[in-house]
Amino acid sequence: MAYHFENVKLEKGMYGRSDRSFSQTLEELDPSEHYRGTPLEGMDAFQRQLKRFDIKVKGIGSDCVEKFFLNTESAVLFPEFVSRVVRQGMEEESILPDITATVTRFDGMDYRSIAAIPTEEQKTLKRVEEGAEIPKTQIRTQENLVRLHKRGRMLVASYEAIRFQRLDLFSVTLRQIGAYIGRMHLEDAIKVLCDGDGNKNPAQVFSVGTKPTVTFVYQKEMAPVLKMAAGFTAFQDGVTMLRATVDEYAVELGAGGMTATVSGRGFAARLLDNESRPVTYQDATLAEIIRRHVTPYGIQCGEAADVRAGSVFTVAAGVSQWRALEDFCLIYGGFSPRFARDGKLLAAPERDSGKVLTIGDDDPVLSCTLREDHYGVLTEALIIDKTRNLSYSVKNPDMIAKGGQCRRVIYTPGNRTWAAIRYTGEYQIKKSREDEKTVTVTLPGNFLAFPGDRVSLNLERMGISGDFRVAEAENTFSARKGATAALTLKERG
Repeated sequence: MAYHFENVKLEKGMYGRSDRSFSQTLEELDPSEHYRGTPLEGMDAFQRQLKRFDIKVKGIGSDCVEKFFLNTESAVLFPEFVSRVVRQGMEEESILPDITATVTRFDGMDYRSIAAIPTEEQKTLKRVEEGAEIPKTQIRTQENLVRLHKRGRMLVASYEAIRFQRLDLFSVTLRQIGAYIGRMHLEDAIKVLCDGDGNKNPAQVFSVGTKPTVTFVYQKEMAPVLKMAAGFTAFQDGVTMLRATVDEYAVELGAGGMTATVSGRGFAARLLDNESRPVTYQDATLAEIIRRHVTPYGIQCGEAADVRAGSVFTVAAGVSQWRALEDFCLIYGGFSPRFARDGKLLAAPERDSGKVLTIGDDDPVLSCTLREDHYGVLTEALIIDKTRNLSYSVKNPDMIAKGGQCRRVIYTPGNRTWAAIRYTGEYQIKKSREDEKTVTVTLPGNFLAFPGDRVSLNLERMGISGDFRVAEAENTFSARKGATAALTLKERG
């Protein structure tokens, strides 16, 4: 059977149209809709041209770069190939679409946006009586122009240097360039979010989160130690209960005398504070990821599962070392990494420690709060492969049965396996359900349980009964209130 794509005339002038890209021009000449129900369904016009000239760009049988230049028509495809691979590098693992409200395309170096900036009172939709004037929200053009900056990079290589290189290897360099471009776009976007676009509209600053904090009686002899402190360890009866980094300390003279307060974060902060270079792995192992992204920051590994990626794994530009590790564990191992009490990394599925804390009506419960929140729990995660224009839907039947309706659309690069794409959807639904039901119990004492421990809860007065796991444990001690432990519990799943 003869196909039209085999007779399309390719020429350089197809790149010169101001209102059409090369791919769009190809689609006009060879529409994909004509291939429905044929073995070529699912390919776009460019991919059909690669098939026409038998050019394999990835996989074991990947051709050399010179395959594009065997004749003048196939050579026309090379710039589009470079453009697509660079664009793929820009989009892989990029969070830019997640922080972008809309995209406006225009010709020019300056742009004037519009905005509606309501007051707090105008954000409240008040009741309007019959015949009364409806409150107004005005949309205005911004006072100042948004100035755009051009960024570029010229790729220079002799034909001799690349002609015998395999296209899949050559693509790695192109994707890295794309990742660098994507990183700069992301930095520009974050700068506009934080500082504004020149129209006096910077983002509002909020302080969130909690830190491991300890306050103790201060003596001036402690000053040299506090100035050099980079970490602290909490002991009880000679057993390590917590290790953390030190972010800051403060010395205070008050009615209660001289005290010092040290606060910091867990050891994951060492990885969160350090960015990874963009890198692409082929058949990476968890041991390799730990060696490249964890060990250089002084973190010891207490346990690592035997996990291997069955596909290409890409760490995008601007991603923290922690995110690189966590993504690998989640996608290929189905678990989240964590830290033990002694500060060692546990990169393996969470196992039952065997310790069970039983809490019943007869125990000295100081407080207990049951919270069930359906806000944000997904009913569907729609995964879209932007490269192949395919989609996969993962649904949450439990929430659908409750009448919920909350869908999230996640765009994923085309180099992921279907297993990884399916896991992405299941993971999104699982993450949205994590805070659906929580129980917070406060008991007298310290270090009664640690994250991951089991809790058998049976409080008939509140109608709470079942097996839970400790998600968070907050231990507090003061001379006035004594020792208390607040345990945040989530259902075991």
